[in-house]
Amino acid sequence: GVSAAADGDDAGSEDGAAYDVVVLREVMAPKGTKVVFWVDDQPGNNAEYIQAVERSGTSVVCCTSTEDAVEALKMYRWLLFLKDSDIRIVTDMVRNEPLFDPATAPAPNHLAGVHFIQHVRSNLCLTHHVLIFCTNYQRCKETCDAHVAVDDRVNITTTTQDLICFLSFGNHWKDEEQERRGCHLC
Repeated sequence: GVSAAADGDDAGSEDGAAYDVVVLREVMAPKGTKVVFWVDDQPGNNAEYIQAVERSGTSVVCCTSTEDAVEALKMYRWLLFLKDSDIRIVTDMVRNEPLFDPATAPAPNHLAGVHFIQHVRSNLCLTHHVLIFCTNYQRCKETCDAHVAVDDRVNITTTTQDLICFLSFGNHWKDEEQERRGCHLC
């Protein structure tokens, strides 16, 4: 972003009058009404998938922390009111981020995905499709079962096939393995 001064700084005019400095941030507007919010503290790990989604005409908003993702969803909340908007959320389960206090040093938060889903559901009242893209399905499932209701709007996967299906907004043919497992992400 661009700023003229740090948050909270006052500047003065030549005549001595004080005024607040406005801090500007660059905000990317979605290209269309299909938007994926992708929450991962290591977005480079998903660069190939993100580029493919963007080539298909879907906008991707990348966030590296729960806090950033919540702010981005608030900023793009107007999308919810568009008749033909479709929003999907991809999150990892574990993120390095400040625990409870943004002033603290980042540490592994093994419940980051759960905390994000809880916040999105309770504070933002969003019920959009969420995919937890993780490395250990069983541990993630057990964690989610203990902390958040997993339903047809919250899915967990470790496979790129399921991820691609989810990101295609229903424009993807299921492969035999997805059919066998009863995958309903597409």
